Amino acid sequence: MIYWIPLILFVLALFVLFFLMQRRARNKEEVGRAYVDGLKSLLDGEKEKAIEKFKLAVSQDTHNVDAYIRLGDLLRRDGQSSRALHLHLSLMARPGLSQEERGAIARNLAKDYLKLKEPRKAISVLKKWVAKNSKDFRAKESLLSLYEKQNLWKESYTLQQEMLKRKTPFDSSLLALYRSYIGEILLKEGKKREAQDALNQALKHDGTCVPALLYLGDLVYSSNRVGEAIDYWKRIIKDTPFFAPLVFLRLEKAYFAQGRFSELEEIYEDLIERNPEDSRTLFALAKLYLKKGRDGEAQKLYERILELRPNSSQARRGLLEISLNRKNIEEARDHTRALSELMSAENEVYSCSRCGFQSSDYHWRCPKCFEWKTFLPPSLVELQSEK
Repeated sequence: MIYWIPLILFVLALFVLFFLMQRRARNKEEVGRAYVDGLKSLLDGEKEKAIEKFKLAVSQDTHNVDAYIRLGDLLRRDGQSSRALHLHLSLMARPGLSQEERGAIARNLAKDYLKLKEPRKAISVLKKWVAKNSKDFRAKESLLSLYEKQNLWKESYTLQQEMLKRKTPFDSSLLALYRSYIGEILLKEGKKREAQDALNQALKHDGTCVPALLYLGDLVYSSNRVGEAIDYWKRIIKDTPFFAPLVFLRLEKAYFAQGRFSELEEIYEDLIERNPEDSRTLFALAKLYLKKGRDGEAQKLYERILELRPNSSQARRGLLEISLNRKNIEEARDHTRALSELMSAENEVYSCSRCGFQSSDYHWRCPKCFEWKTFLPPSLVELQSEK
């Protein structure tokens, strides 16, 4: 009988081991279920439920770093940025984390600081991380975005240049825009020499860079070098005619100062010959004809604009002015009635192709979504709205 005791004990041990393994598997399944449920709630937009599930997941498994990161992200979005920051800081201090996990934590720490209105600390976190992990392009993109939002254009330029070197094809036009921004800032600060250097560097990256040519023209014009300013602005008309209207008022002022209005007329006529449906240039030439007292020619251009854009309040106002000049009351009454039917005055607008933000001024970088080179000239905005 005594010989059966070891066998019985062995069977009991197997039974206990099997029971413990089954229990462990069930516990593991329950832990995993909380994490998966949290992900599902997150996808369904159920923020509060997702927070509770991720809290449960990390309480059951303290090694689930992704659950901690997602919990911190949700807390920040829920207005609990200080808690999110504390959570992410404690996570970063853990040993044994992978580089990918540390990168995700660093990016979230930056978001925490930014939400707490401490952009310098956000920049510091990412800057330190990127210095040690140069291949983390997501962190670099986050740092670049922060530089741009804080108007740190020199830092933006250096980082963007580094990032673009790894991309093909190399987009030098973006670096030109950065240099132009630096030049514009220096120009506003009254640092003309430094501004000119930055703008000239922009043209080395891209000889057709519109803002660089625009601001260089402004710079030399402010020094009474009117002829040089005209040359810069005419390069925009020659190389990038879509942006020609950006310099119309500048050229009118410059040519008027030099008594060279006839040359301006030639520029407008040449642009119209190249693009007969460019209503912006047609309108500029019509205004010029009006100033010269050539009402008949101006009237033809305004009527042509109305054929292209029947709801153009600018053309209607031009025709109304001509009617009043001629003291044609009946015709003036018709144009006034047509204007009132338009409900509101029409303005030329530029529109961001990414987020739809509209402005009467052209922006090289959208003020709303902060994307570069997304603003469309009015003619393209009209084409899109018609589709």
